Amino acid sequence: MKTGDITQWFADSGDHTLRVNYNLDENSIVFDLGGYHGEWADKIFTKYGCTVYIFEPINSLYEGIVKKFSNNEKIKVFNFGISDINEKRFISLENDGSSFYKSSGNEIECEVKSITEFLKEEEINKIHLMKINVEGDEFKIIEKILNDKIVNIFDNLQVQFHEFYPNSRELRLQLHDELSQTHHLTYNYEFVWENWEKNHE
Repeated sequence: MKTGDITQWFADSGDHTLRVNYNLDENSIVFDLGGYHGEWADKIFTKYGCTVYIFEPINSLYEGIVKKFSNNEKIKVFNFGISDINEKRFISLENDGSSFYKSSGNEIECEVKSITEFLKEEEINKIHLMKINVEGDEFKIIEKILNDKIVNIFDNLQVQFHEFYPNSRELRLQLHDELSQTHHLTYNYEFVWENWEKNHE
């Protein structure tokens, strides 16, 4: 398992290797939570040809992603975020650091939906890779899939935890303990990126 911090991450070219090297093919389903400009989804699709669901709650970013993939039927774009419940929230706009858990004075209202309910609505019972980069909401999402006992439908969870979230260090370790019952770490760069792969049955 590769480990380290942000310096080691860049030394290992993690964005170009670890974040895109998975056992995927054209039949795989990938979730991209926090689509931003769609770069990661583009890399994954180009490499594997899989179906990618992109979730982006900020209208301007959503519209850009829709335009980017307008001719690609295998990339599905949704104008809401994935979280633990269905609700409307205000998000603080800070480019790639936009978050529900910051206050910048520049905020807009957007929508989030429960991951459990979305999966039921779409009748999805297997996700080969879910990328979670949602500026703090990752704690609630992972806690939700654990509490609702659906963690086993995910082959890989690629997560960026954020230190500004309240009690982030303690919560991250608690989630590690729970995830380790069903998954194992394949790489772990603290508060940069980490990946949890489902244990072989």
